[in-house]
Amino acid sequence: MSIRLQKSPISSLSARILQQDLSTSMNTNQSIKVTQKKQTSLTTFSTFNKITNRSKEVIDEKLLMLFVKDLQPFSIVEDCGFKNFIHALNPAYQLPSRQTISRTLLPALYEECLCDTREIVKSECSGSDSSHKAEDIASELLRITKEWDIHNKISLAVSDNASTMLKAIQQLIT
Repeated sequence: MSIRLQKSPISSLSARILQQDLSTSMNTNQSIKVTQKKQTSLTTFSTFNKITNRSKEVIDEKLLMLFVKDLQPFSIVEDCGFKNFIHALNPAYQLPSRQTISRTLLPALYEECLCDTREIVKSECSGSDSSHKAEDIASELLRITKEWDIHNKISLAVSDNASTMLKAIQQLIT
């Protein structure tokens, strides 16, 4: 009987004891092969064969936030290290080019934000049941600017030049 140990952490003393124990309990024409198992790597464990359109959209949105929030240059998508990093995270994801980012993805995000902002402004542009006195207009302008947290940031106001509007704006500024 022969025992072949390959890449095993068993010491030589343990191997001799194992060989003696096995030789007494087995026939002489049998052999045992001890091999070390391979550890499953992240790439063999994961199943990144395909990426759905929705997954690509989500990843593209997160990539856009890298540019919008962190002010990174679009050219980062051309950097070898960044490409390798993204490939390690998901080999199926194809990075968009900087031209695609600047000509397609960013303008689409801008339009989406613009539409959302318009809806917010529209909801704020409602009629008022109060009188059109300068004091009431100034009070309403102050309420809205505080709600938007911009009351300390206004340095210019445009109006239709009506005397009540001019007086309301003057009260708001002082």
